[in-house]
Amino acid sequence: MGTHPLPILLFLLAVLGALIAGAAAGTAWAAVGIIVVGLLVGPAVFGLLLTRADSYTLPWAVFAALAALVVGATLGAGRAIDRQRMPS
Repeated sequence: MGTHPLPILLFLLAVLGALIAGAAAGTAWAAVGIIVVGLLVGPAVFGLLLTRADSYTLPWAVFAALAALVVGATLGAGRAIDRQRMPS
């Protein structure tokens, strides 16, 4: 998160073109937002689950299930993105 986004955006613009560079930049900013929320909320949720269950099993199982859900969503979104890809 310490990297300035302008050089990255300019690189994407030069390599991919305006339409795809804008989509890539928007996706990147959305991902950063999701990561920040996860960094802020994740430890508190883990601690709450740990306190409630008095064991590490429940919090790790919940976070493993969330990770599996993210993998499934990513794989599903990849197919949808492939369908929308513009011919080059």
